[in-house]
Amino acid sequence: MSIRTALLLASVVFLATLLVRLPARLVTPFLPASVSCELPQGTLWRGACGQLRSGALSLAAVHWVLQPLAFARLRLSADILCDDPRAPIQAHVELGAGEWAVSNVSAQLPLQRGLGFVPAGWSGTLQLMLERARVAQGHLVAITGEVRLLRLQSASLGAALGSYEVRFPAASDSSGPIVGQLHDLQGPFAVDGQLQLSGADYQLSGTIAPHERADRSLSQLLQLLGPADADGRRRFALSGSY
Repeated sequence: MSIRTALLLASVVFLATLLVRLPARLVTPFLPASVSCELPQGTLWRGACGQLRSGALSLAAVHWVLQPLAFARLRLSADILCDDPRAPIQAHVELGAGEWAVSNVSAQLPLQRGLGFVPAGWSGTLQLMLERARVAQGHLVAITGEVRLLRLQSASLGAALGSYEVRFPAASDSSGPIVGQLHDLQGPFAVDGQLQLSGADYQLSGTIAPHERADRSLSQLLQLLGPADADGRRRFALSGSY
């Protein structure tokens, strides 16, 4: 082996060793501005955050394994595992300029821990089972899978409100609105509706009726929606921004 070849091999080994040992804190510049990684441990390629924070939401023991080939496309790609018993999460995440995407998501988050869309005094569990989702320029532009709100409770009403699911069928990315089908899983109300997302706006509409087991006070609340049809269902519609 020539001296030139030996020096080249030594340089390659040195660079490879250096890259493998890069500290985990170097991953933080790739994170969205609203996300912070506290107490990073391990290496850039296989590391962990003691606390991962996004707004009021805080997750403990978040681990990642990076996919090196994604750097060639100027993207950060990683398998994520959260061992926080309050919010177990598994997902594949890919971050790029101005957008990010997730796939193979299985997650449970307590609603009372800082999720902004939850009304004050409400609690329950947010469950995500997503094949994929993509966010561009801060807005959801594609999603396939199921989102569930489980065991909803309202402190102001002093009542259990049941569990519900929005199912987003597979669809190609487009500039049109995202549409999911809403239905009840269990609880005091029979719900059938549609959730439409367009940019930062949402529209939720459908019908609702009390089950036979519904508390009388909850059934009376539905009268605020107007008269029922022949099947005892009342129409509802909500819209706003998220």
